[in-house]
Amino acid sequence: MRPRLSSVSMLRIVCGLLFALCCTSSAYAQEAVSPPEAAKKPEPATAIEKFMARRGVLIVKDFYNVGMVSGQLGTSLEIKMLILSSAGGPSAAQKIFGVRFSRPAAGRYESEEVSFLDFDECVALLDALGFMQNLAIKMAQEQHEYTEVIFVTRGGMRIGFYQEGREQSAFAKVGGPIGGKRCWLTMDGLAEVKDLVQQAVTRLREMGAK
Repeated sequence: MRPRLSSVSMLRIVCGLLFALCCTSSAYAQEAVSPPEAAKKPEPATAIEKFMARRGVLIVKDFYNVGMVSGQLGTSLEIKMLILSSAGGPSAAQKIFGVRFSRPAAGRYESEEVSFLDFDECVALLDALGFMQNLAIKMAQEQHEYTEVIFVTRGGMRIGFYQEGREQSAFAKVGGPIGGKRCWLTMDGLAEVKDLVQQAVTRLREMGAK
């Protein structure tokens, strides 16, 4: 004969099951409500992005065309100067200078990618591009299995060149560190980018950038 459970034992079993179920539901709810770290919006990387992220302030954006470099496979790189200011308020006299790089859509299902560089970073980029030019001339006389030379901005834009054997190609990846789109450049195209950045730096200095 199978032993019969008393009413007290049955009550204890039911209470135990309910308690376990409540603990599991609570743990799942906490896990579902708390967003993962990867899903949190990253902090603005540049002074330009921080300025544009301000709320409750009237922001004035002045754009000035510098030029465009045509790349390969239908890609291109557009460069514009950008000056940000605030209309009214205690920070009305403050101005932020920089450059806007954009990689227009190269296909039907692509979208434009944009990167911003503060003025001080434009100066650093100009120096880096000059170094790349000189290094590329030296490397072209040598055999390399694969070498990559790259400059990475605060916002995650990447620009540089690589060499396989004696063949060199350049690129600019516009957009954040995750995602972004590449503009495939020749070495002459990379030199064009340097010339446009030089123009932007010179003109921004004339407008008051330091």
